[in-house]
Amino acid sequence: EFHKFILINTNMGFGNNIKGDSFVKNNYGERFKNIKKTIIFDKKKLEIFCKLAVKISDSLNKQVVIRPHPEEDHTPYLKAFRNYDNIKVVYKGSVIPWLIACDNMIHSDCTTAIEYLFLGKKPISYLPKNYSEELVTHLPLEASSCFTSQSEIISVLKENPKSLNNVNL
Repeated sequence: EFHKFILINTNMGFGNNIKGDSFVKNNYGERFKNIKKTIIFDKKKLEIFCKLAVKISDSLNKQVVIRPHPEEDHTPYLKAFRNYDNIKVVYKGSVIPWLIACDNMIHSDCTTAIEYLFLGKKPISYLPKNYSEELVTHLPLEASSCFTSQSEIISVLKENPKSLNNVNL
């Protein structure tokens, strides 16, 4: 359906939750000591991922598929990309077929990175510069090529995207 595409898996379910910030604070606040910081951080990740998708779309002339986390509100993505024919927001089915079909997968610190690695492909992690270590999930980052710069990601995807897809497990 999407031919050659870059998959962006998001996991901003705390800062972009379908039930809102109050729900997140009430439901997760006791389990996550930094819930307010996490909500703010997720909102920042949402912002930079929307900008990255547009940059990829403009720079690489590639199809981009945004696959939001199940707890996320799709509205911010649908609004951000309404004028881009080659950026689609899709959430359906298991992530595995999407991981198999995509040329590259980008995430922030999402566990789908582990699944992508098990498929023999190297995931790309993108986080804001100077992010707080206490607010991220570390194992997905260890499985990934990690970036804090849009331009570096674009450069790798332009110059040598297949270098990320050969992983020896």
